[in-house]
Amino acid sequence: TLYNLQQTALDLQARTDKIVESMESQVLIERPNYDDAVALEFACAKFGRFEPSGFSRLHQALATANKWGSDVMNMFVPVPDPAVSPQEQLDAHLESVQYRLRRALALAGSGQAAPNQQPPPTPSSDMYCVCLQPEEGLMIECESCREWYHAQCLNLSSADIGERQFLCPLCVAAAKGEKLQLLEEYPALSRVGRVVEEGRNLALVTHTLDPLVTVLLDARALVPEIQKTLRDTHIVAARPRSMSVDEQSVNPAEEHSKGRAMLLRGLLRALLGLGVNLKQGLLDDLWSELLGLADGPPSETVASTAVVAVSRKEAAERQQPPRSAPVFDEFYEPSREPPVIDEFYQQQLEDLVHSIDHPPMPDTGQCLVPAINAFKETEENCVCNLYGVDLTDNLATDPAIQCDACHEYFHTTCVQVPMPVARVILLHQMQRSLNADVDADVPEEPNTYVCPGCCVKTGTLYAYGEIVIES
Repeated sequence: TLYNLQQTALDLQARTDKIVESMESQVLIERPNYDDAVALEFACAKFGRFEPSGFSRLHQALATANKWGSDVMNMFVPVPDPAVSPQEQLDAHLESVQYRLRRALALAGSGQAAPNQQPPPTPSSDMYCVCLQPEEGLMIECESCREWYHAQCLNLSSADIGERQFLCPLCVAAAKGEKLQLLEEYPALSRVGRVVEEGRNLALVTHTLDPLVTVLLDARALVPEIQKTLRDTHIVAARPRSMSVDEQSVNPAEEHSKGRAMLLRGLLRALLGLGVNLKQGLLDDLWSELLGLADGPPSETVASTAVVAVSRKEAAERQQPPRSAPVFDEFYEPSREPPVIDEFYQQQLEDLVHSIDHPPMPDTGQCLVPAINAFKETEENCVCNLYGVDLTDNLATDPAIQCDACHEYFHTTCVQVPMPVARVILLHQMQRSLNADVDADVPEEPNTYVCPGCCVKTGTLYAYGEIVIES
């Protein structure tokens, strides 16, 4: 019904006003939630007959947030899975990066500087692979260092492995005499910082910002821990709980060298699969020290024939024919363009919304617009030629009716339109502007209003008698 449409329009306007106003807040937690803004945009598009004032600002804020989310997605998930929504993939990836950072921090802090001291509890006993997580799924053992890795983390399948030997990324680099390289092109820590700052400046708060901030803070906390390990060469890996001091090597120097190499290898594995590129030469410094401590590397011949880790991009290219990567122009749900509404109809509904939100005096009739809200302040209005700024109290609250020809407003009393007739005309006018059905009990006539001036121009008889202007 028309009443329900009116109430929906009022609700959309109120929601838009609230969100647009809070978008200006300098306090992050006081800004509106992105999901609430998306829901409002779709509600307005579904309604289709009304664009609330301030809607264009909301639409622009959503477009900016979409662009930011797309940048984050492309930064962390360069090879997305088309079968999974981008948002779900990013959520899972950021959660994984957070976990790996926490494990890397635990590993960096588990070292000890006194080899003959009873070691503290350490999580290193279940830190396998580049993800530093426990045993799960298909595991493969490096033929050289005997470290275990998850095949999935190295983008390898059982078909890739077969009966061939496997060498981990560290042993492959050592055998070829190359610098150790990250498994993927992870975003640099400095870039993550810039993206977080951009996210904090958005008018809308997305739920991606919080985990991204956690990633940034944990990554920044990991840097000084690794630098501390590099500075203090006495720090070694804590001994497993199952090994007592008496069972350790009798050679302190050999024990220290093995403990140091174990810690360095663990940190290097962590950096290879961390999800963030810490830069600052940490990877190269750890690798250089490890090469000076490690035993002889495997031969380059073995490295050339062994199964080695591949990037996600290489793994994807193996599984399917070459094709262009999907482009995610919009990271979140795509925003619809604002509906195009005729200016006259939009003004009609905006006037109605305002009149319901600020109802006129009881005797002015149902849903009719008060003259003070309809008349233009700098122009003559009605047949009485009153300026909006000069309206007296009575004339200000008198109801006004709009001409369907010239769209100007007139006092119902001045143009001699009876109140019941004015209400019927208004309902028909709103029915046309909203493309809605008029209640069955509303008379079919009169359904339009033409002012005296337009009647003179067209040579037709004014429907409501002769207009007399009192001096």
